[in-house]
Amino acid sequence: MKNEIKKVAVVGFAGFLKDYTVTFFRMPRIGPVMMATLIRDYGCEVKMFAEGVKPIDKFAIEYICSADLVAMSVLTYGANRAYAMASLIKMKNPNAIIVMGDVHPTIMPEHSLRYSDYVIRGEGDETIVELLKFLNKNQHQSLHDIAGLSFWEDGRIIHNTKRQRPKNIEVIPDLSLVHSFYEEVGMSSYIKGRMTMAVAQASRGCPVACSFCLGSAILGKGYRTRGIEGIIDNMKDIQKKAKGVKLTLFFIDNHFFINKRWTKALLKRIIEEKFNFWLVVFGQYFIGKDEELLGLMKRANVNRVFVGFESINPQTLKEFNKRQSEKAMRQCIKRIHDYGINIHGSFMLGGETDTIETVEATINFAIETRIMTASFFGLCEYPFEALNFVPTTNCLPANRLLPKENLEYYNLNFVSIYPKKMKPSQLQQVLIDAHKRFFSLKRIFKSLVRGDLYGVGRRLIGYWAQRKMVKQMKNYIPYLVEMEKGMYDANNCLIEENLPDTTFNFVNPTPDLYNNLGGIPKGKSIPPRIAEIETLNKVTDEEVALYYSK
Repeated sequence: MKNEIKKVAVVGFAGFLKDYTVTFFRMPRIGPVMMATLIRDYGCEVKMFAEGVKPIDKFAIEYICSADLVAMSVLTYGANRAYAMASLIKMKNPNAIIVMGDVHPTIMPEHSLRYSDYVIRGEGDETIVELLKFLNKNQHQSLHDIAGLSFWEDGRIIHNTKRQRPKNIEVIPDLSLVHSFYEEVGMSSYIKGRMTMAVAQASRGCPVACSFCLGSAILGKGYRTRGIEGIIDNMKDIQKKAKGVKLTLFFIDNHFFINKRWTKALLKRIIEEKFNFWLVVFGQYFIGKDEELLGLMKRANVNRVFVGFESINPQTLKEFNKRQSEKAMRQCIKRIHDYGINIHGSFMLGGETDTIETVEATINFAIETRIMTASFFGLCEYPFEALNFVPTTNCLPANRLLPKENLEYYNLNFVSIYPKKMKPSQLQQVLIDAHKRFFSLKRIFKSLVRGDLYGVGRRLIGYWAQRKMVKQMKNYIPYLVEMEKGMYDANNCLIEENLPDTTFNFVNPTPDLYNNLGGIPKGKSIPPRIAEIETLNKVTDEEVALYYSK
């Protein structure tokens, strides 16, 4: 039995490959903030380090490596970085207990256990507390009784039974536990090129269940709402700790409008409190049909709605389980705009019936409707482990994944599948062109002529962000060209019988600590002590650990 757990570090990782969110927003993910709050409430000293807020620096490394337990929140595109961090922790503090959770360990628990002592599958609110009680001997139960937990025992992996979804989601996540979150807000964060965005959660789950959506696969179709007064208290806590600075508050719920009666009641309470926030929420196009709802959103200062349009191809929409039409989407966009509410559109390109022509039409739709900002993603399937308790989307068969042993490419900006009616390199180029066309300087100038200064600012952010992404996306095309050889006919249609019979094995050798922790990406994100030794031709893992220990 290891020492008592008193000091805990919670770490949320970003990937090395750029995306719109981490490039221009200082924003933690809600899951690890919730874990840190629950661990604090249990009685441990805890700090959370979110790479979406501030790059891991020497202070963070020293705290993390001295903790009794490190809880890592891991998405697939950040997995290699988490694995490298776990390796460094074990080198510096062999007694530290490493727990991994979130999406990646839920869909690839055995892969994650190569670098951790425990994996928490699914929603970990109750699992993390029960694990702490077990480790501290506060609860006399068998480790096998902790539902949702996977772990090592006598050299083999044990998977406990699946945990039922937590009914109590009323805990208020404390953003002050996130290292430096409140230190750089307002103009100071803008000057440094990133806008601070607070996060909150009003509900979990989504019955819409788009076929490609891993979020609904993890959180389920059941819709669970928090108490309205608890949400209001959450907002008051954030506003108080922001000390008068007007923040953007992002409700990260899969869908903010499933229960419209509850949503309207919540918006009315927000209006009563006169909060000093710009609000951002997830929703669907059909909110444009409800005039009362739009009026409440405007009065509550809902500044932007993140809408998953995905496509205007009727066959693709049907494939994605999206019950909507181009005509209805255009009508609702106009109504939402009439109320002065901005829209961020999300588009998923590369469905089974998508061609270059249908994808181009979807991009034109995004431009013609004058939505404020947009994300253009490539359809993605994930390397799920074949275990009966692992949630899946079943969007594509496993042998349609591109056989690249690098999990960092699963951030939706990089084509990771063999599309059916276009080559991977063609889809990648379309994604590049979509970002360049939507966030072009010409379109920004037109916004300026119309007097839309807010739109000019947001699109300038997008213009700068897409430049960084596009550079990396272009560098990926030669690999795709090589992988698609012999896989497509003269009409750019996939020859499925030429695909491998089985999915590729993500062996993932021991991470390179120098590259995974310091050498990539170049620039300000490099921890200072690693930057000092960049000029060396070869840096060993031991040297990296030594530099961090000084």
